[in-house]
Amino acid sequence: MQIMAFLRRYARRYHLGIASVFLTVLLLTACEKEPRDLLAACTDLVAAFEPADRPVTRGVPQVIGPLSVRIEFSWGAGERDALTCHFAARAQALETPPLRAVETLRRGALSDRELMVLDLWARLPGAGPTLYQPGQVWEKQALSGTAYFVQQMLNALSVGSLYALIAVGYALIFSLLEIVNFAFGELAMVGSILAVIVILLLGGAGVDSAWVLLPAAVMAVLAYGGVLGAVIDRSVYRPLGRDSRLTPLVAAIGLALVVQNSVLLAQGARSKYLPPLIGGGWTLHLGESTVRFSFNQLTLMLLTLCVGIALHYSVQRTRFGRDLRACAADPKMAALLGVPVDKVIARAFMLSTALAGLGGLVSVVYYGQTDHSIGLALGFKALTGAILGGIGSLTGAMAGALLVGLVEILFAGFVSNEMRDLAVFVLLVGGLIVRPTGLFGTKNETSS
Repeated sequence: MQIMAFLRRYARRYHLGIASVFLTVLLLTACEKEPRDLLAACTDLVAAFEPADRPVTRGVPQVIGPLSVRIEFSWGAGERDALTCHFAARAQALETPPLRAVETLRRGALSDRELMVLDLWARLPGAGPTLYQPGQVWEKQALSGTAYFVQQMLNALSVGSLYALIAVGYALIFSLLEIVNFAFGELAMVGSILAVIVILLLGGAGVDSAWVLLPAAVMAVLAYGGVLGAVIDRSVYRPLGRDSRLTPLVAAIGLALVVQNSVLLAQGARSKYLPPLIGGGWTLHLGESTVRFSFNQLTLMLLTLCVGIALHYSVQRTRFGRDLRACAADPKMAALLGVPVDKVIARAFMLSTALAGLGGLVSVVYYGQTDHSIGLALGFKALTGAILGGIGSLTGAMAGALLVGLVEILFAGFVSNEMRDLAVFVLLVGGLIVRPTGLFGTKNETSS
């Protein structure tokens, strides 16, 4: 206890200095680390799209997303093309991530059959080109550390926006019942699986417009999440009583295991892939490098911003928000004043579960891959954001989630991709030591 008290006093006194040193280390290492395996894997595929009878000039490979690489190349009198490789999440730390989609400016997105042929071509002995020299790319990337840093900041905001959608669910339930629903990560996973099913079914029916596929998937996920939240409240949490804290915690862990294994039995262990639905974006040239802000990232940020504004308005300006704040402050007094406490809690479960499912949909659209096991990582990082921001505050949960995304992506891009989760653990422990109540929390009040 004396050691923890000493660490807490030391961290409170020097927390600004610690944060400054951490940020300085990240900035200084911006020119020293890069995902070489992704750059090499995508560069090796350029030869399949280059004209064989003309000299080709290749640009510098650019990391445009957590698992996306873009390479521009030109030939002749102004003829140019660009190859964009989207990789799926790797199964093991030492394994090169598999391709999930490939796009070119001239041909567009490759079909599944063309992608399979391209993958087979890359595996043939001697088929891959030998023109890729990591040393040269390393030096050019070192000259453009600013562009690389800006690109990673955009990626961090996108990932943080994803975590924010799930983090507000944690904050909403905790503000009412002071319990942590550990099943939110698995509920987000269910939302991602449902989104893939809806999009594939509509695609099989001939619908190929993202303006139809995405809204249909969003409506399906929100509706299913609302119904599932009501069922969970009625069948799991309400029978256990509202006064206990430990029993609902154990029930949440059991619920998470049930949901995960149910999806495993129903869908199998194979990953589900989704081709990019939102293409295009803006390109900013900084020296010899380019920073790409895709419409996919813009859509994710705007969606999170709209959800945050809608939540703030509903909590502060509507009758449901007034009842919600009354139940969070004193449920017994609210019941005496005529507030339907059980209905308010049920609606909060419906809303939080729908938001978790929406976070899962955004995850599969952004990363292009999902399976039954993604819930643990999503739930933990979103919960970390909710705790860092003040777990009873909706605004704090969103701010903390953005902070988690920032630290995770900057650490992965500048230090080590394999240890990105460790950085989130360290951030959580350090945040609890420096400010146990979170950024927006107080000692006497945890509700919004």
